[in-house]
Amino acid sequence: MKKTFSKFLLLLVAVIMFCCSDEPIVPGDPELTEDLATSASAYSPDIFVAEITTTQPGPNWPVVPVSFHMMGSGGKVSINWGDGTIEKVTITSYLEEYSHQYDRVKNYTIKIDGDIKNIEYYGMSYQDGVRVRNLHLSGLTGLKTINLVIMTEAPEVINLSHNKLLEEIDFVDLTTLKQVIVPTTNKLTAIRLTGCTQLSTAAMDHIIGRVYQSVVSTPRTGSFSASMSWYDEGTMNEMIGPPSSYSINKLRKLRDSYGWSVYPGADL
Repeated sequence: MKKTFSKFLLLLVAVIMFCCSDEPIVPGDPELTEDLATSASAYSPDIFVAEITTTQPGPNWPVVPVSFHMMGSGGKVSINWGDGTIEKVTITSYLEEYSHQYDRVKNYTIKIDGDIKNIEYYGMSYQDGVRVRNLHLSGLTGLKTINLVIMTEAPEVINLSHNKLLEEIDFVDLTTLKQVIVPTTNKLTAIRLTGCTQLSTAAMDHIIGRVYQSVVSTPRTGSFSASMSWYDEGTMNEMIGPPSSYSINKLRKLRDSYGWSVYPGADL
């Protein structure tokens, strides 16, 4: 009887210690293919490509214009808007807007070549009515910031696996986005995925895993924000995905051990 009771006590203590111990960081980063269709083998890595679809809001409305912003460390690039218009521009350290008015509702492929390795910032904002079907970013090896905000239709997958100098990913209200492929090697210090509600648990685990591994390898402070919404009080405090318990623990470690700010952080 005493032996049985002693074994029971030992088992009880083991269970309590297991439950109270820190949750492990493992399993590791989920294996996701680095080069999906977004790497576009049909395109040269020396060309930055945006595949878009223009729309017409109504019968008496003009076709919606397309615009984006770029800046960088100098050099000249050629923007082929895909409708016969080619624009030669100089990349500067000032944020410049590039815009084009199409005259038809149609699929277009915008190709940018030249000194694209000098482009450090690329952004599209408030493209209401323009469908961005794909972005082929492998040629932007000098890219530090990508900013995509409030787009009617963003690509389902954004492949950043070749953009190893990335410091900031800022995606807001990309409601069609399902996966972001983060490079294993990166310099990320700011990640905002607010309102990207179709990112799954697996997708979030991949992003968090890549950021965590990089920070452990090269310690630095930063911020991670992935709330369901930036305007709806009911979902502002809910995290997209949500991440698995292992990834939540990685976010906790980023916050407590490396000084990162994490939002929403109520569940950490």
